[in-house]
Amino acid sequence: EMLMTGDSVSAEEAYRIGLVNRVVPKEHLMAESRGLAEKLASKPPLALRMMKRSVYQGLTSGLRGHLDFVSSQLGLLTQTHDHQEAVRAFLEKRKPVFRGV
Repeated sequence: EMLMTGDSVSAEEAYRIGLVNRVVPKEHLMAESRGLAEKLASKPPLALRMMKRSVYQGLTSGLRGHLDFVSSQLGLLTQTHDHQEAVRAFLEKRKPVFRGV
């Protein structure tokens, strides 16, 4: 409906209908944004990249093709240095240091 009518919605309405996952006061926006950026930066870059590809690929393929694609991507991720680092960090009870390889 919003696409067809061009109607705007308030931040609260966007949150209520699931269009956004959080609403913050303007004065907290930069701190919240930095916090999210830092959280994302601590994640494995290859996994984030493949996740984004999977979302985009899922928009243009059928369910079977998409599941095959996701399965192949997960298989590739388990062969990366970052995956090995994640396992080691878990076993050593420390935060992983991802390098994107």
